[in-house]
Amino acid sequence: PPERFARRMSFACPLHFKQNTAKGSTVRKHYSAFGNEVSNHQKISLMSNKNSNNQNQNSNKENDEDKQNQNPEDNINSEIVKNSNDVVNQQEDIEKQEELKNSKRDINWLISQEPDKYVLQLISAIKLETIENYLSFFENKNEQIIEFTASINGTKHHILVYGLFDNSDLARAEIEKLPLKARQIKPWARTVQSINDLIK
Repeated sequence: PPERFARRMSFACPLHFKQNTAKGSTVRKHYSAFGNEVSNHQKISLMSNKNSNNQNQNSNKENDEDKQNQNPEDNINSEIVKNSNDVVNQQEDIEKQEELKNSKRDINWLISQEPDKYVLQLISAIKLETIENYLSFFENKNEQIIEFTASINGTKHHILVYGLFDNSDLARAEIEKLPLKARQIKPWARTVQSINDLIK
């Protein structure tokens, strides 16, 4: 320490005792000033952390107050809108499924229709090649054409039917809209019930 150092120096050099003592006092002042600076820095840091914590507490308190001040009717209305949207989405899904089901027309779909409705029978043939040739009369595969097989007099026949109509007049009127070569085979109107009876 500076004092002990000064004492030792006083024995060795009495003339410099006062100077050494003064230097020791200067060193002590330097350490004291440094200690005060560190202490002030710690105080500033603590105050900064305290202010930050207070701000966070105030922010959380404001959020809690906002939640408490929310109008219960707003929550109810939001729930009603959500439920309404769910119902609409479910209805849309049902409609899409129904459209998809109807777009896949086959014999099972046909026999599930009302029995007093009508179709046009386009052709009945024993050979599948004949059916394929007939379908070539149509530029694009018509989704209204349904192909199925049935036993007639013990022999398997490939049959094509077309459309679904409320009565025989509407079915016959559709014949004029078929390709020319398809009309030459003489399509005819028959009921859905007769198709049911045929495939049983």
